[in-house]
Amino acid sequence: KGIDSNSCPDIQVYNSTSFDNESYNVAFYTNNAKNTDYLANGVLSYKKSNTEGENIKPKGMQDESKIYNLSNYYFNGGKSTNGKEVVTDEWFVSLDMDKAIHGGITRNADGSINMNGFLELVDATKAGAKLSGNGSSSPSIEIPELVVDEETEKEEQELNTPVDREEVEKQLAIINGISEETNSQTESEEVSEDFQEIKVDIFAAGDVVDVTGTSKGKGFAGTIKRYNHARLRMTHGVSACHREVGSLGAIKGNLKGKKLPGHMGSETVTLQNLTIAKVDADRELILIRGNVPGPKKGFVVIKTAVKAVK
Repeated sequence: KGIDSNSCPDIQVYNSTSFDNESYNVAFYTNNAKNTDYLANGVLSYKKSNTEGENIKPKGMQDESKIYNLSNYYFNGGKSTNGKEVVTDEWFVSLDMDKAIHGGITRNADGSINMNGFLELVDATKAGAKLSGNGSSSPSIEIPELVVDEETEKEEQELNTPVDREEVEKQLAIINGISEETNSQTESEEVSEDFQEIKVDIFAAGDVVDVTGTSKGKGFAGTIKRYNHARLRMTHGVSACHREVGSLGAIKGNLKGKKLPGHMGSETVTLQNLTIAKVDADRELILIRGNVPGPKKGFVVIKTAVKAVK
């Protein structure tokens, strides 16, 4: 394979070229997670020796525009295309794989890779991505600069990492979805253009609330970390398998509900019956006694407890 998510549900791929792999050039898939959040920009996939298409399987809440856009060319149906343009051999300076393998790709004095025309584009600009290579360094994808207004740019600069930015985009999508649902329920009624601002003073110290958020992602984890299983003993008789799953019994395949290694975290979690310790209306802060789900700067929903203990 070429570009392969290896069952990870949220990889990001930028500025990558995948050429003539025996299997898939691009494979975005997962066997464990219910939702994917793949992001690809500047992907160029092309084949000459076989016609096997890509293995792209978005799941759940995946925003497919993050995968399929004009900057990405995927190989399917015997051709590489972004839905608007079709890639041909004439796009490239050279596609001679044998020459590239046997001395065609060299290293410059400064340590950079010299492709010597291999996989370099004849036309420096194609659709949303530009693949450049002048024989002195390795090719790179240059994504056109995103034009935004000053207010939007200022808001984005306040976000420290790309992960934060994507989380905000997802939460905005959720909010927009709620707005659309509200509008569909009031088709026969006149919808006011004014919106009500909800502040923290709707809660007070001592209120019992439920807090919903997305838990921290832990990646692929074994059963000891994921389900608090016990390890095998460290004494005589146990080979190098102290943290393995152990016997699965007389089953065939993956038994539904069986506690096995897999992706841990990144799930919607609700902690119930938490008490509000203090409400600071001046600084728009709510102090909650106890744990809340998710990482720092995570997005959470606070609502009155549905099972409040009297």
